[in-house]
Amino acid sequence: MFDRENIFEIDFYSSVKFYPYRTAQVYDLFFVMNRETDTGKEFEKKLSEMAGVHPDNHTVYTITNDMGQKIHVWCSDGDIRFGSKITVGDLWL
Repeated sequence: MFDRENIFEIDFYSSVKFYPYRTAQVYDLFFVMNRETDTGKEFEKKLSEMAGVHPDNHTVYTITNDMGQKIHVWCSDGDIRFGSKITVGDLWL
């Protein structure tokens, strides 16, 4: 199960899916962290490497662990937001 103690352990994930600039938003937030801290920068770097992309603003990652559980991570402006729900599509018109 995902929890605050293992959420930053990148080896815990079985897959990471990337949603590019402004194509998804995350809801039902359960944790928010500062994106500009060393921990935030390193976490986003690891996610982008697993997804095979470069970090960008207003992007979302869906993380799946080895038990099939998913959380969604929204990297936007100064925050990294963790939530249980995602909306995908052209949301910014």
